[in-house]
Amino acid sequence: MKRSSEHPGSGKPGNPTKRLKHPSSDVDRVWGWVLGKVWFLAILPWALVVWGGCASSPTDPKQIAKRKAERPVYFAGLSGEEQGLVDQGQIRVGMSTDTVYLAWGKPAQILKQGDASGEQTLWLYEGTTTDEYMWWNYREVVRADGTLYLDRFMDRNFNIRTYISAELIFENDALVRWRMLPRPPGDSYLAPQPPMFTPQMPAF
Repeated sequence: MKRSSEHPGSGKPGNPTKRLKHPSSDVDRVWGWVLGKVWFLAILPWALVVWGGCASSPTDPKQIAKRKAERPVYFAGLSGEEQGLVDQGQIRVGMSTDTVYLAWGKPAQILKQGDASGEQTLWLYEGTTTDEYMWWNYREVVRADGTLYLDRFMDRNFNIRTYISAELIFENDALVRWRMLPRPPGDSYLAPQPPMFTPQMPAF
């Protein structure tokens, strides 16, 4: 049995490690892990675009058609101009809550507010942005002589979080004011250990 006398790159004695009976299987396992990471990182940007973009957008034509099918009589009663706006996923001041629903879909939150002048209904819509988390991790690497050592590398994961993308204010069931909010940039964090979180699914 052959023992390793030092950790690569450290210049110091290391813990002895055993020779593998089948080093090729461990090499294959390490390479499989590396290739899996490369594949994951390669497709991730495309997947996030699909996930956070057209596939989940309430103004996607397929989503609009689905909502129109839910309320065909109401849509038929709209003016030609409002029907055209709904089909394009657009809203304007004066629209009712039902018409805005057809154009933009269900809001993430519905809130009430009021003062001496009366009561208002606030619709909040959400978008998504992506944060990157990085931390040091270790993996087993096989030397040419069949022994193992721990190699440190930077591991990473991604978390999709929501933000308020639009605010709509209604009075007496009519849209009186609305605004779009900018998408915040994604952040990068260096974590002392792997982050524990559950990715948030975009609201439909």
